[in-house]
Amino acid sequence: MFVAGLILFVISLRKGQYKYQFKMFAWTVISCVLVVSQTTTVIMNIYDGIIWFILPASLVIVNDCSAYIFGVLIGRTPLIQLSPNKTLEGFIGGLLSTVFWAYLVTFI
Repeated sequence: MFVAGLILFVISLRKGQYKYQFKMFAWTVISCVLVVSQTTTVIMNIYDGIIWFILPASLVIVNDCSAYIFGVLIGRTPLIQLSPNKTLEGFIGGLLSTVFWAYLVTFI
């Protein structure tokens, strides 16, 4: 498929449009490489054991939920001006909850 696409790209080159066409071709190749490599990595991780897919996903979920809960319940100190609703207490609570969850999951 790549060779066929490369041949079609070369055939479609037009004088005066080289810079634009090569730039678009480069973006297409890089996008395909990134998508294929990430998908391949996820599939290989699933074949190595579903835990390597579920563990990172569960860590992100636990971090987001616990940071929100801690931030709402005990949050006072703003974390960053860019996002005024984020609090330092929520960040620390999310961090500690995520580490605790990761420790618990190791026993499963």
